[in-house]
Amino acid sequence: MNILITICARAGSKRLPGKNIKLFCGKPLIEWTVIQAEMFREMFKRKNKIDIVICSDILHIQSKMDLYSLSFIHRPDRLNGDDVPKLEVIRYVHNTVEKNVGMDKYYDFVIDLDVTSPLRKLIDIEKAMQQYINQRCNSTLFSVVEAKRPPWFNQVIKIDHGDAIYQMDKDEYKAFDMNASIYIYNSNWLRNGDDKTPVQIDSKLYIMDEWQGFDIDTAFDFQLVQAIFKAKLLNVGLKQ
Repeated sequence: MNILITICARAGSKRLPGKNIKLFCGKPLIEWTVIQAEMFREMFKRKNKIDIVICSDILHIQSKMDLYSLSFIHRPDRLNGDDVPKLEVIRYVHNTVEKNVGMDKYYDFVIDLDVTSPLRKLIDIEKAMQQYINQRCNSTLFSVVEAKRPPWFNQVIKIDHGDAIYQMDKDEYKAFDMNASIYIYNSNWLRNGDDKTPVQIDSKLYIMDEWQGFDIDTAFDFQLVQAIFKAKLLNVGLKQ
């Protein structure tokens, strides 16, 4: 199979500037995702052709990653806004690379690894891929953790003309939180569609552990995720 791994990192971050290259457990945050991508490629390279592409507008990021076998695509200004869905960036990378390699190198699927959600093990990527293949996913698969509480549980809403409580049977649905760590996209779906969200009616869920349900958006998040990473991954290795 032909597999494309995308790693997307933009310079702009209002709540934590420069977070993608901020030192995290001794390395730039993005480097941990690159390490996992290369470990995954090494594990499966005998039966698959796996390309890794970083898409970024951080000008000096390529020089920081020169020890790795990667390709780089500059992230255009039109895809750098806070309101630009990440899926648009992934589709841009996928379509750009496919145009360059030609029809004989079209990808079967894309694995996107999020830089700011690094609490994953190599085996998580492997299991997510196997689940994607086994379930014959036609659109997307993405990682989640079990929700700490069902939607609207212990919550109320206030409306203009008074107070209102919205109640939903907490046992009606099983609820999950998207942890933004692993996404897998069917290439045909990417190539032929224009959806703005990975959440589709036929999407598949890869369920991860509760401690893997945090991503980095603020300085507090950074400290929290770094502490979990040190405790759960750094000292025991990224594989298991």
